[in-house]
Amino acid sequence: MHGCHADHQERPGKGRREASLSLEIAEPDWADLPVLARQWDLTAYDAAYLQLALKRRLPLVTLDARLAAAYDRASRLSQRR
Repeated sequence: MHGCHADHQERPGKGRREASLSLEIAEPDWADLPVLARQWDLTAYDAAYLQLALKRRLPLVTLDARLAAAYDRASRLSQRR
């Protein structure tokens, strides 16, 4: 999984903005991934994004309704702990 952060910088003489990205590679917890996928009825791919967002306590932005609902429920549960 990759996290990214965009920094916008003006290009001299061009008047355009150009983004530079800072990437970080994050390995999922492979052993827990199938459990998380079954628990929230997600694909392993979606469960990896859910796992990363929950682990880092970051918002998850997605257009996937099932993944968004799983994130909402799982984040509420993790806040109770």
